[in-house]
Amino acid sequence: MVRKAVKKPGDGSIYHTPDKGWRAYVYVTTPSGRLRRKYLAGGDDYDALHQRWMDLKDTAASGPVADSIPSIEAEYMYWLDEVIKPNREPSTYEKYEIHGRLYIIPYLGEFKIDSLSKRRGQEWMNEIRRECQCCRLGKDLKRRAPKRCCSVGKCCDDRVSLGYAKTVRATLRAFLNHAESLAEGYSVRNIAENITLASWDDDIDDEDDEGFEELISKTDPWEVEEAAQFLQSAFEDDDPMFEAYVMVIFQGMRKGEVLGATWNRVNWDDEEYSVRRQLQRSGQKLRHKKVKSKASRATIPLAQPTMSALKRRWGKQSGERAAAGEVWQDSRGLIFTTKFGTPIEPRNFNRSWENRCNRAGVRRITVHAGRKTCGSMLVELGVHPRDIMAILRHSNFMLTMNIYTKSRKSKMREAVDKLADLFNN
Repeated sequence: MVRKAVKKPGDGSIYHTPDKGWRAYVYVTTPSGRLRRKYLAGGDDYDALHQRWMDLKDTAASGPVADSIPSIEAEYMYWLDEVIKPNREPSTYEKYEIHGRLYIIPYLGEFKIDSLSKRRGQEWMNEIRRECQCCRLGKDLKRRAPKRCCSVGKCCDDRVSLGYAKTVRATLRAFLNHAESLAEGYSVRNIAENITLASWDDDIDDEDDEGFEELISKTDPWEVEEAAQFLQSAFEDDDPMFEAYVMVIFQGMRKGEVLGATWNRVNWDDEEYSVRRQLQRSGQKLRHKKVKSKASRATIPLAQPTMSALKRRWGKQSGERAAAGEVWQDSRGLIFTTKFGTPIEPRNFNRSWENRCNRAGVRRITVHAGRKTCGSMLVELGVHPRDIMAILRHSNFMLTMNIYTKSRKSKMREAVDKLADLFNN
């Protein structure tokens, strides 16, 4: 009886078929330990197929080879569902899901995970930066209101900003790092490391001084006079969010920390507040969760205006609770609620802040810039950077120094005048 030859990794053959041309196969050991045939198609190009066949034979003889390679789309969905969703914050999952659905899978999803080239990565980034996203995603077409741009032939040139492109690139980098660590029998290259982005945002025209100044001014903190005018306007108009504004400007608290603040964390005797939780919207839910970093979890001293504002808020909320009666819904002890006891929607707080800026007649800035105003005022008062870092609860000292080294406009003028006087003397 003739025994069949025992196949081993690296064995294989090249053959020709009438309908599909040249083909080849090699016996490979899969990562699970099974011996399987891996096929290669060459069409009419025998020489190219022969080279690929020889390379595969050498690879198969040296170790396991994957018999099937997942696509970018399949691997990305696995990463989202099995790695990110159970182990990261809902907001992180939501961000990665949006990046994948809108910018990674539509452009790269059909590629095999081991076939991404550095050239293709750069072309991908250039493409999403160049393309009008309103045209591509049909944003104008989906509007209920009268169409006003891309769907009526007037392209709005809604391109991905440089900052957002960097976050999408970071998402691709995180995904490929994980895919690289799990790869068995094939190799994954992290092409995100080699994607180059401009060092400036070409969406901002150098000649458009007004637009550039507006962009900068929204992120710059207020002068002391502007902050005082803002708070005075809110107080005089009995703005429902006045006390929240005080906590942002006087305590340097983040928006989520203010909206998630609870009464049981206020120490009335020692005039302190323990920052432990924040309120954030993630998808369809408002989440009252712990603050992210260890540095953010701290007990901070409360300024006298803040204490007065909190006492005022306590009285207002007591009146609202009594007026609402059984309709009152607050079960978390939140300091800032609606008149029915429900949490304040973060986007509504943004709108209230912007409306108050307009009514007060001050430069419109973001809520986060309002937090930086606290740091800037402490700088002008001569407070040491380490103390400012403790009050603002920065996890990195460089964040504090960025505020510390950005002199206020009045300080810059004073310094220039002193230099001029020295030169004249």
